[in-house]
Amino acid sequence: MKTLTHLDSAPACILFDCQHSTPTATTRFRENFPPGGFVLPGRRATPLKVLGYSGRGDKNVATRGMWRHLIPALLLGFSSITASGPVGARAPTSSAPRPRLRIPERTTSPPPAKPDLRAFHMATPSKGWGLTSGSVWRTETAAAQWARVGHLPGAVVSWTAPTAQIAWFACQTDASRPGLVVTWTTDGGGSWTTVHLDTPWPVATASLAVSAGGFGSLLASGPVGLQTGPQALWRIDANQLATAPVYAVVNGDFAAASWQSFQQGWMTTTSDALPDNTTVLYYTQDGGRRWSPVALPLPRLPGAAASPNPKLQPSLQLSAPPAPVSGTDTAMLPVTLLVPEDVKGILTYHEFATLYRSSNMTTWSPIWKQADLAMMSTRWLSATDGWLLASVPDGPRWITATTTTGGLTWSNPSPVPLTPTWHQLDLVSPSPTEAWLFELTSGGVVVQYRTVDSGAQWRPTP
Repeated sequence: MKTLTHLDSAPACILFDCQHSTPTATTRFRENFPPGGFVLPGRRATPLKVLGYSGRGDKNVATRGMWRHLIPALLLGFSSITASGPVGARAPTSSAPRPRLRIPERTTSPPPAKPDLRAFHMATPSKGWGLTSGSVWRTETAAAQWARVGHLPGAVVSWTAPTAQIAWFACQTDASRPGLVVTWTTDGGGSWTTVHLDTPWPVATASLAVSAGGFGSLLASGPVGLQTGPQALWRIDANQLATAPVYAVVNGDFAAASWQSFQQGWMTTTSDALPDNTTVLYYTQDGGRRWSPVALPLPRLPGAAASPNPKLQPSLQLSAPPAPVSGTDTAMLPVTLLVPEDVKGILTYHEFATLYRSSNMTTWSPIWKQADLAMMSTRWLSATDGWLLASVPDGPRWITATTTTGGLTWSNPSPVPLTPTWHQLDLVSPSPTEAWLFELTSGGVVVQYRTVDSGAQWRPTP
């Protein structure tokens, strides 16, 4: 049995978007504005004192010793921020009715069997969601047939589909009215709820994070200045979107969130983790009102000597927030460790797929790393059983592997069969031995493979 060596002594889904080189649980694509949205890492966002909340200790550690003053939320123009109550309580929602739009439900005209998809996500081996320009699609036949179940109110900037019934979409609005139009369904597209979120600045990027339990968040980011830009975070509970943000900053560099419970969650930033303690991960235990930095110790590198040259110091790249293991206190965080080397004046990088584990949200330890792998993502069936999907930096190859040891060792590393024009992968697995791999080609066609031997062999399925 081949094994990826341990160098340090409800189905699972893995989703990759090749175009943006980002493995993520929520596919994001952007229309009518440049991708990304953050240019220079390293500045810390300082949370505002939201009206009615205690501001004591409500700060983030500023990079390189710089502290920023708290700014009243009204300076950002959030006139609707009226939340009050003790830190840790859920944000109250307005009793006034919110404007709601009705999206046409299932189309009566016969749709094409295989639409030209721009993105997709399989919630189970047979059921999933797809996007075309302006429409939401759903399949119950393993991507063989698709049905249009909704129309999008604008250009999608973020979406997530945690189950076969629940899907959320954040759309860019008309330029004359800054903000986002958020629309979601909890019955597989049979009915939709749509809400307009007003912001005092045009929204450039957004990040939705919704769990299968219906709790999560929406992070909206405005235009970026030299390093950071305005940001605000709205909470989602019982598949309902709060009317006011619980967190807002003038200069923020948050990127994506994940939630272990309604109160406990993590947030990644756009920075790399360097030895000077630049923070790339934060955690909250009060529903997102305050965020504290998380230390990620670099794994040991045998034979590597510390260099005074900042360009030669190793760094961590986080492509997705931590993944909680359902039913446990354990969470896993896959990252890519970059180790630079100066070869005759040319800077090259060695990549190591690295896995961190935590059982208390705040303390993380590297438990495994493997050279010559990058962009690793994992999904967990239990605290011991899981799947890995990673890329080989020196070629377009991708591999899968499985673990039954909680990530300490990985077995059956096998190449993934791909067509030359693929640009998104989605792996769904109900067990450590059986899995389905879906790929979206540049022509909008979904191709399906299946394994029954832990990935040792992937065979195409009709």
